[in-house]
Amino acid sequence: MMDQSSNKHTRLAFGELLIKQLKLSAKLLTCLTKEYGALKARELDQLQKLSEVKQGYLVQLEQLTQSSYEILEKNSYPVNRTGAEAFVKECETHGMQGMAKQWGNLESVLEKCQKKNQMNGNIIQMSRKNIHHALNIIYNESTESASYGPAGKCVPKHVKRTMDVA
Repeated sequence: MMDQSSNKHTRLAFGELLIKQLKLSAKLLTCLTKEYGALKARELDQLQKLSEVKQGYLVQLEQLTQSSYEILEKNSYPVNRTGAEAFVKECETHGMQGMAKQWGNLESVLEKCQKKNQMNGNIIQMSRKNIHHALNIIYNESTESASYGPAGKCVPKHVKRTMDVA
């Protein structure tokens, strides 16, 4: 899909982007792992710092991904995962050995990032649920009992409870 005069430079540029994405993704995974620890320990200051670092990594990854997509588009490849995989294969056939391995490593690290982010999200969700439950106890309300109104919508019964019952 590329002419011989520009493809070596283009393949090298894509390879450099791939390496940068891999390094940055590894940093993101480390950040997400630290975030997991901070969530478990409820270290709010650390969470704030990690959130800012994580956001910076995500912005940089997005920029690198956009640059990769521009290379794919200029060389008539689909601007998606399939196009990137095809371009990596093209690079491998033209002497850039190891690019497919780097691509596989990038996919693996990004998959680990996704799983770690989901774990962190689950912790946050559980914390929110616990806070909501605690607030209900503090305000002596129970939303566990509910009935249905005329429109069929769930209507909580606000049952006053004392701290003895809670």
